[in-house]
Amino acid sequence: MSPANKGNAEILADPGSFRQAVAHAREKFGKIKGVVSVGMGQKETGARYKDDIAIVFFVREKKKEAELSPEERIPDVFEGYLTDVRTVRKAAFHACDNTAVYDTIQGGIQITGPMNGITGQFHAGTLSAIVKRRNNSDRDNVYLLTNKHVLFIDASKAGEYVYHPFCPTPNKNFVAPGPSNTLGPIQPEALIANVDFVNPNTSTHAQFFIDCATARIDIDSKCLGTRCTKDQIKTANEVIDLQLNGVNTITDVRSVIGDPSLIQIPLSLDLPVSAGSIPSKLILIQPQPPAALTAKAMPVSASKAIQAL
Repeated sequence: MSPANKGNAEILADPGSFRQAVAHAREKFGKIKGVVSVGMGQKETGARYKDDIAIVFFVREKKKEAELSPEERIPDVFEGYLTDVRTVRKAAFHACDNTAVYDTIQGGIQITGPMNGITGQFHAGTLSAIVKRRNNSDRDNVYLLTNKHVLFIDASKAGEYVYHPFCPTPNKNFVAPGPSNTLGPIQPEALIANVDFVNPNTSTHAQFFIDCATARIDIDSKCLGTRCTKDQIKTANEVIDLQLNGVNTITDVRSVIGDPSLIQIPLSLDLPVSAGSIPSKLILIQPQPPAALTAKAMPVSASKAIQAL
């Protein structure tokens, strides 16, 4: 094995050559059965992310060297750069398993959209985080962030209401599934797609899987168009059962970079891009990497609560 002679300093000094090597690796190994994709990122050792930048190979499963032909073996060093082989985590849509009632609306709790008045079906999901729109100081600027597959399902649409933890019944033909508290209306901006994103600082292309939607939380009760009770619904920016570097509060998405239990690159979801462009009110979150990568940010996506708004 030839030693890596092009470390972080060389990569940051000549990122074009590094991207070219990544392209060469993708061309050489990308067609091998079991290789999902080839990209770049931090080298992972012992379930911890290091500061070393590497060419990253994502495979469906790792095999012993004896099971691979010489052409299928990924070297430890490619064109002078470190490599890293990771198994892709398969992603699937799951319902929230926390049906408790919370007085304070926060991330990690169960929410549901409206019940179908004909079939009685409803779909539960997880509230990811409490968010606010930028440059808006209005007290009504309080929203919940979740997935589009949670809110826009079974003919649910913008303007219909979101509930916690269960939805009410629309008529007497069905039994209430559980306690219900009205939160607020589903907002029209939503997206579920694989989206190609170009880092404006480096012109690096990266593909992000985006599955996001929001609903306004009506924190005040209103009577005839005026507020009759303020702070009827209390919210918090905490996330139930989330431990992000020892705390359960997300104050900056960049904090996920130090917690490898939350980082997955990439999720194995092959969904077609259904939107021609990203709605203007949606932004891609690209966390700031560690000190060694500050000059050239690398794309990182997280599996829990880190999405796009």
